[in-house]
Amino acid sequence: MSLEVAPGERVGLVGRSGAGKSTLVNLVLRFYEPETGTIEIDGQDITSVTQESLRQQIAVVTQETMLLHRSVRDNIAHGISDPGERTPADEAAVRAAARRAAADDFIAALRDTEGRQGYDAHVGERGATLSGGQRQRIALARAFYKNAAVCGLSAATRTFNWMPLDHVGGLVMFHVRDVYLGCHQVHARIEWVLEDPLRWLAAISEHRCDTTWAPKSAFGLVVDRAVDIAGRDWDLSRLRYIMNGGEPIRVRTANRFLALLRPYGLPETAMHPGWGMSETSAGVVDCVFPAGLDEATRFIPVGTPHPGVSLRVVDAEDTVVPEGVVGRLQAAGLPITPGYHANPAQNARSFTADGWFRTGDLASITGGVLTVTGRVDDVIEVGGVRCHAHEVEAAVEQLPFVTPTYTIAATAPIDGTEALVIYYHPRSGGGTGEEAWRIVAHVQAALRVAVGRVVPIAKDEVPKTGIGKLRRAALASTS
Repeated sequence: MSLEVAPGERVGLVGRSGAGKSTLVNLVLRFYEPETGTIEIDGQDITSVTQESLRQQIAVVTQETMLLHRSVRDNIAHGISDPGERTPADEAAVRAAARRAAADDFIAALRDTEGRQGYDAHVGERGATLSGGQRQRIALARAFYKNAAVCGLSAATRTFNWMPLDHVGGLVMFHVRDVYLGCHQVHARIEWVLEDPLRWLAAISEHRCDTTWAPKSAFGLVVDRAVDIAGRDWDLSRLRYIMNGGEPIRVRTANRFLALLRPYGLPETAMHPGWGMSETSAGVVDCVFPAGLDEATRFIPVGTPHPGVSLRVVDAEDTVVPEGVVGRLQAAGLPITPGYHANPAQNARSFTADGWFRTGDLASITGGVLTVTGRVDDVIEVGGVRCHAHEVEAAVEQLPFVTPTYTIAATAPIDGTEALVIYYHPRSGGGTGEEAWRIVAHVQAALRVAVGRVVPIAKDEVPKTGIGKLRRAALASTS
């Protein structure tokens, strides 16, 4: 037989008893080795990795679920986290998994013979105090808690990184991690890629890489070279994971990037919006970007937190806000820094009394899914209208005469009043009064915010970080 299952696809195997349905699953898990033929995951033969590495990436829920005579909590986390070492983040992850498995309601009503309730209640030998359906819900919650993915990272992974190794993303997420996995890793200097952004994709094709990452600006640079892409002999069919992080995602750019590279085999599920920062040891939240998303979507969800990470959204007094309400994002868990070295004043500002890290981002959480709207210090308010600097910049860069990734929106006093100032780099290099008026009109129409001044600037006048993120405050302080 021959069978191909695409990422995100659900496949049901139907057949009489003894037809081989369970055998096929056991072959994927390598309980048996195929006598002929191969089984591949993301183009890699599963016999090229260890059984342990393979099975860590797979979650199985059987029809007859076996539970231990322990608490509901221990059964959900069994074999995944040590009971003596679990953190508040682990507890939050257990409960989130139970909610996804639709088990939270009946768990809350459980009470055992010793008076233990809810997640502390013991379930009896083999889960005898639960119904068959409830036992399966617990097994589903265990699978969600494990957060396994058949196409997860392993020794067979091939990664490509072009971010500097003095940045947490390049160093931790695409070097230390890959050393730990023992996988094939390819690195390039950021200057080499920025000289010609299409080198990024050419190298991925050449080295048959399946995992990479870049900030939002890189995707814009590729889209801007659309006319130069035609006729390339790239094969991007193995590229299953592109972390799009570091900056708020632009729907229009993401859609165009995926459409532009579809003829070269890029899977529609390859792009993963994500969130993280140096203080969280790089990316700790991600999800699949839904290709074809309405370009009118203002903010894109970036997914659920990785195991060991907890998030909450609070108001200015650190009180948790209701679900769906935008507030200040805070994080806790194993990957979060315990503090800044020899800087007690900064630690006092950055951590709450109960140990949560203040990220400086604004966000909301709905159904366990995080949506980041922007930075606290990048909110622009002019004439009673509030928006984020990245929204203004995205609107400006829709205009054909504006060079992408070199636009900055900030506020500055004009005639004694705070006004919106837009800095942009014109493709012509000079800038005209007509371009300025078109920018003013376009921003007004798109966001209903008035523009006080438009300033054309050279590329080398736009301050950026080592990975190409805009440093808005640095430009505003010199203007």
